[in-house]
Amino acid sequence: MRFFASAKINLTLHITGRRADGYHLLQSVMAPCDIGDVMHIDPASSYTLSVEGPFSSHAPLGEDNLVTRAMRLMERHAGRNADISIRLRKNVPAGAGLGGGSADAAAAMHALNAIWGSPYDIDALCAMGLEIGAELPFMLRGVAAMVEGIGEKQSPFDVPSMPAVVVWPGVALETGAVFKAYAASQRSFSEAALSGDWILRGRNDLLEAALTFTPLIDNTLEALTASHGCLLARMTGSGSSVFGIFEDMEAAMHGAAKISGANPSWWVRACVINPKN
Repeated sequence: MRFFASAKINLTLHITGRRADGYHLLQSVMAPCDIGDVMHIDPASSYTLSVEGPFSSHAPLGEDNLVTRAMRLMERHAGRNADISIRLRKNVPAGAGLGGGSADAAAAMHALNAIWGSPYDIDALCAMGLEIGAELPFMLRGVAAMVEGIGEKQSPFDVPSMPAVVVWPGVALETGAVFKAYAASQRSFSEAALSGDWILRGRNDLLEAALTFTPLIDNTLEALTASHGCLLARMTGSGSSVFGIFEDMEAAMHGAAKISGANPSWWVRACVINPKN
């Protein structure tokens, strides 16, 4: 079985409150894109995970790996062993706000569920996934959505297919640390702003907090906005990746090549946000 684990883009990310347990509440329009990791899965006598690819060093091989945590979670719920062998090609950096680890875990959950004869429907899988990561429900569904709460509330959202460029400046950020920095800033919570031209009126409320860890995010945003044909540039997730939406794929590819040439240490990819199959 071969699975493509799509990275995600937070087209908007608004922090709307905070629960008593410290978790922040959000409202975010999220969509998959056509860059991601590739996972090969086969039945086996016992569970194994191997990682290869340009970002293999970003994925721990022990029990802390999110894929392994997802497999152990399903084992506990089902009362049976995850007897599969997973070979993961890691193409997407970790700590980049692209949800690569969550996408991998979601792909593995779908694969194991299929091998077991699909005992769990999508709602059951999402409920399980939320136990180990707020992004898992979105990744498991794999379609553009308005995501609210801590990630458990999802509703379909009409997102067009958009040519884009994603830039990661090579600095990994830890999601919890960025949210902690946001809380320390004592900013008031934002109001939703998704009526009308929702993508233009939207924003990423975590940008200021992420910038306290690396000013390179500003540099990547400036590089995108200076590119011909870039209509909008914004950070995704808790950073440090940013994305730019372009008027067409030719402009996106040209922009990606120019940015990459000027900044060879950055990871730069032209892609399509919410590709239509």
